[in-house]
Amino acid sequence: ELATAIRVAKAVQANDAHFEQRMLDYLVDQKLPLAKQSRILDVLDAVASGPRILTAFRRIAKTAEPALVSKFAMVAAKKDPNREWFEARLAEPDARIRGNVVEALWGHKDPKSLDVLRAALHDSSARVVANGVVGLYLAEDASSLAALNELLISSEERRRKSGVWAVTNSR
Repeated sequence: ELATAIRVAKAVQANDAHFEQRMLDYLVDQKLPLAKQSRILDVLDAVASGPRILTAFRRIAKTAEPALVSKFAMVAAKKDPNREWFEARLAEPDARIRGNVVEALWGHKDPKSLDVLRAALHDSSARVVANGVVGLYLAEDASSLAALNELLISSEERRRKSGVWAVTNSR
């Protein structure tokens, strides 16, 4: 169970200052099944701090499966407030990475985060736009409603579906 794995990881981390780095190195350097890599990321999401994650992201982005890179991007984005890093990720060709990085900003209301969320509204991917809409809505930004309306009335079905998704995920 994930909760147990997280408790164990926190206990080990309390006694081993290098635990996080060892986990990241293991994740990056090993040829593990995708499910195992994903599980390690779930644990790291709960226990890791920031700067080491960004360094590991740069290493893993070159070699890993796109689904893992996308998930890693979300974990890294949650751990480090470096908005320049976020902006660089918005230029990634993989929409999953862009979407996850934007989702990681949900709940942030600082000006730089809002700038990144607003920039997401102009993305070519409906998923990224929808994540930007939800993030702006959660930040109580009035522009979110106009952007949501644009998705919902779009002539493109994928954009309308993303608009519906945004409505159902705007807690």
